[in-house]
Amino acid sequence: MVEIRKNTTRKSSSTSTSARGAKSRLLEFFQRNGYMRFPNMKQRKNNPNYKKGHEVRLVLYSLDELDEVVRLLERVGLSGGRPFQKNQQVVQPIYGKEAVDAFLEWNRSATKKKRKKGG
Repeated sequence: MVEIRKNTTRKSSSTSTSARGAKSRLLEFFQRNGYMRFPNMKQRKNNPNYKKGHEVRLVLYSLDELDEVVRLLERVGLSGGRPFQKNQQVVQPIYGKEAVDAFLEWNRSATKKKRKKGG
């Protein structure tokens, strides 16, 4: 098993981060290399044992980033699942349709703001 390294050069995350700032920072992690998983409704309909649901996964480079993400999720009212190691990275899953919808909305809003600014 690969040891996950502590990053000593992380951006500091103040405990007084606003909900808006927390959403923005979580979106940065997501846009960097996060992804979403969606249930296969056809399989769910045909197989009563199919349990996969909506999920956001944030792929993080260090335990420091994981600590930051856990604090940010609390700030915005979401809770993450159990993080797991994948290669030399840490993945923080966030389960539920509510989480997926939130990240989709934050991403949509950020994209609209970029278009207005001409970026």
